[in-house]
Amino acid sequence: EHRLICGDCTDKAVVERVMGGEVAGAVVTDPPYGMNYISDAGGKVLNDRLRDFMRLLVGMPEAFLLVGAERIAVFTRWDIWHKVLGVFENLYPPCNMFVWDKHNHSTGNMNHFGQSHELAYVSAPSNWVMKVDGKRPLSVVRAEITQGVNRLHPTEKSVEIIDYLVQAMSSAESPIVYDPFLGSGTTLIACERLGRKCRAVE
Repeated sequence: EHRLICGDCTDKAVVERVMGGEVAGAVVTDPPYGMNYISDAGGKVLNDRLRDFMRLLVGMPEAFLLVGAERIAVFTRWDIWHKVLGVFENLYPPCNMFVWDKHNHSTGNMNHFGQSHELAYVSAPSNWVMKVDGKRPLSVVRAEITQGVNRLHPTEKSVEIIDYLVQAMSSAESPIVYDPFLGSGTTLIACERLGRKCRAVE
């Protein structure tokens, strides 16, 4: 079964409530990026102002320790990668940078490169054997973005890309995956498909 509660994911009581004494094998999550995102249709992301994002960011590593996870995958952008690295590198040293090739680009500055990828900060012990569909996973994966009427969240990740990370970061022997920024529920959907147990906050 899965478990979801609404609350502040940096609040110890909230984390303890959603975990119910269990230990997570992995964290796979897509927090706000601190860019005050507004979609073409006017959709916004909660806590996406830089001040709110930094409050969440500095509290994340300690909150992840509360759930017991040794492996984390946290989505971010190229321009705030250094901030994410700064708060995570001591407790969760990076083992790689995961790149989602969206096969699509945002508008941004039309004189410069079209932004066609997003990053995830990935940390795992050196003895953790990553497998996706029984094979060693790649650090760059192409997956289409969720579009049109199927999009439930302005910055929604595709189930395909979250499925890939859930496989790489968790296992049947370590099945609990924690997502403190559930959004449209993509991590929960991936966990359901893979036979994992999702513990989430939104």
